[in-house]
Amino acid sequence: MQKGLTAKEWCDRGGALAKSGRDQEALQCFDKALAIDPKDAMVWALKGATLGTLDRHEEALQCFDKALAIDPRDVDAWQQRNGA
Repeated sequence: MQKGLTAKEWCDRGGALAKSGRDQEALQCFDKALAIDPKDAMVWALKGATLGTLDRHEEALQCFDKALAIDPRDVDAWQQRNGA
């Protein structure tokens, strides 16, 4: 993986990897994005969704909770959290 990417670029890369079923690699990208910008609710929600796919539900709930603490009006995060 490349160094020097922005948080958004890491997030986009993680999203693409998750869509292609490469969940572990996606999580690494989301972690890199969060290291740059830990207050990005969308990245927390995407990480939570990916963890849910891996049946890591407790960790997924924690990610959704972090996303909602940042943006309590995030409807997608609420829906995903309730489905986790």
